[in-house]
Amino acid sequence: MAVARAGTSELMFTMPRWRFDLLHPVDLVEELAIGHGYEDLGSDVPKATLTAQPRHDHHLRRRLRASMQGLGMMQIQSLTLSNELDQFSHMRWVPNHEVTSITNPITVDHTILRQHLLPGLLKLLASNRHHDLPQSVYELGTVVRDHRNAERLAFITAERSGGFAAVRGRIQALCNDLGVKDWRAEPLEEGDGPWLAGRGAKILIGETWVGCFGELDPAVSSVYELRVPLNAAELDVDALMAAVSDPV
Repeated sequence: MAVARAGTSELMFTMPRWRFDLLHPVDLVEELAIGHGYEDLGSDVPKATLTAQPRHDHHLRRRLRASMQGLGMMQIQSLTLSNELDQFSHMRWVPNHEVTSITNPITVDHTILRQHLLPGLLKLLASNRHHDLPQSVYELGTVVRDHRNAERLAFITAERSGGFAAVRGRIQALCNDLGVKDWRAEPLEEGDGPWLAGRGAKILIGETWVGCFGELDPAVSSVYELRVPLNAAELDVDALMAAVSDPV
């Protein structure tokens, strides 16, 4: 049923309950076109020609993927659903943003929307610990903080010869690929995250915090039954985009 208000072209539609396939206003337009008849709609050639352009943030994502692939890392995609233990307790992170909880979770493993990507990478390595080393993976994905989506980049490497110098070198290579020269690393306080004491650092571009990196504490790795040395990093893509002057 549709009702048109007098003097306007606005239509208010009420869909029957059994039409569960109507999900978007475009579906209503399609219904009107079918009822009128596609053959009777006619055809008009557009007067303007518009060239598609990628969004500003897509340039940066492409460069991040290219840099990670150049470092020999494989991209993965994990679930956005997580839980408090994996996101905070096991990683020694304090939830300093509002957590989006699932009202009726069907499993204790999926009770919230994730705020960090690194726990998902750790669980992946735990599932693949029977494979040969080294193993290097990364994820460029969405997290939810204060009930709003945000983009993050995280990577982790399991290698016997890896250490703080190795992961710092990867951060240096990433910054070089992005054309970032004024970045620096400052030590994190002990217990601030999953990092080994004295082997964790935060990344600053100018005065903007964009992420952290370091060696993972064996106490954190052992929670996932991982005994090989791990080094990792997690970066805020939105903050990185604001700090990088020309991501194209």
